Amino acid sequence: MKFSFLSILFFLVLSGADEREGITEPKETIKQGQKADLDKKEPAQQRTPADFVSRKPPIDKYPADNQASDQKNQPWQPTDWFNLVLVIFTGCLVGVGIAQAIIYRKQAKYMRRGLRLTRIAADAAREGAETAIRQTEITANRDRARIMVKPDGEPKEDPNKLPWGYEIEWSAINVGGTPAFLSELFVDVDIIPMPIPDSRPDYSASKPFAKFIIPPNGSHSSKVSKTFSPTMQGAYFGGDSCVVLYGMVKYQDAIDNHITRFCCYWHVRGGDRFYEPVGPPDWIEYT
Repeated sequence: MKFSFLSILFFLVLSGADEREGITEPKETIKQGQKADLDKKEPAQQRTPADFVSRKPPIDKYPADNQASDQKNQPWQPTDWFNLVLVIFTGCLVGVGIAQAIIYRKQAKYMRRGLRLTRIAADAAREGAETAIRQTEITANRDRARIMVKPDGEPKEDPNKLPWGYEIEWSAINVGGTPAFLSELFVDVDIIPMPIPDSRPDYSASKPFAKFIIPPNGSHSSKVSKTFSPTMQGAYFGGDSCVVLYGMVKYQDAIDNHITRFCCYWHVRGGDRFYEPVGPPDWIEYT
C-alpha cells in the first residue's frame, strides 16, 4: 500500500512540473509576439539611420597575444616536425661549414710552414751544391797539371852566329799535381820596338817534336837562338827596342786540355839591362 501511494504521489509531482513548463512557454512566446507587434506599430520616422547600419564586430586590441594563445591552444601538427628537422639540419650545415673553415685555415698554416721549410731546404741544398762545386774546383785546380815557361838566364852571344847572334836557354816546368802530356810547343826570340804592342803576333806552326810527359815538379829545358842585324842590335842597346822571349805550350792532363802563353823581355835604359818577366796581357794566358 505504501509503495502504491508513493508511486501515485511521484506521478502527480511530475505531472505538475510538466504543466508549469507548458504554461511558462506560452508566456515567453506572447511576450516575443507583443514585442514584434510593437516594432511594427512604431512609426518609421522614429528610427534613426544608425538603426539600419550593421554593427561591426569588436576590434581586438591585443591580436598578437590572442594569436599566441591560439597557437598554444592549437594541437601539434606534422609540419612542425618538418620545420624542426629543417632547422636542425641547417644548424648542422652551418656547423660543418665552420669546422671546414677552421680545418682549411690550419691546413693553409701547415702548407705555409711546409713551403717555408722547403725553401730553407732548397737554399741549403743550393749552398751545399755550390760548396761541392767549389771543393771540386779547388781539388781540380790543386791536382791539375800547370806548365810555366821561364828563361834560364840572360841572352848570350851565340858563337855559331857571330858577330850578331844571341841565344836564350829556357825551361818548361810542371808546377801542378798531375802529369802533363805536351801536344804542341812553340818558343821564339825576337827584337821588337818599344813599347811592345798590346796584341800578340801570329805564332808560326810549332816545329815537329817528340811528344812527351812532364811529371809533377818535372821540367823540360832547351834553348832558342837568332841572328840580329847591326841596326836591330843598335836599337836594342840604344833603348829603342827590346829582346822578347815568347811562345805557347798546349798540353793535357787527366781532367782537361790546357794552354800556356808566355812573354818576357829585356831592355836597356841608361846603359843598364832590365828583365821584365811578364809582357802585355794579350801575350799571357793560363788555362
